[in-house]
Amino acid sequence: MRAANALMLSPGAVQIYYGDEIARDLGVSGSDSHQGTRSDMPWDKITGQRETLLKHWQTLGDFRVRHPAIAKGEHITHQQSGYYAFERRYQDDKVLIVYTGE
Repeated sequence: MRAANALMLSPGAVQIYYGDEIARDLGVSGSDSHQGTRSDMPWDKITGQRETLLKHWQTLGDFRVRHPAIAKGEHITHQQSGYYAFERRYQDDKVLIVYTGE
């Protein structure tokens, strides 16, 4: 989930590779036996932790859509001992992201 947070709350465009949103296992069951990333999506295995992870990605995506400041806003850094925070502002949209290491 930390990787999802870092990626989806970063400025600019986001590229998510097929299966990252469910932590898809690498496998050699696709069209290229040398690339483990070319395997089928395990639709029948999106349960438990994978379902939780998928919902987290979806929540972050929805948040990002509602807040254009994340992708294209002015970046303002707030650093204190014990945490890292940054603010993004774009037109009338403001977002504050705080990272505590958890």
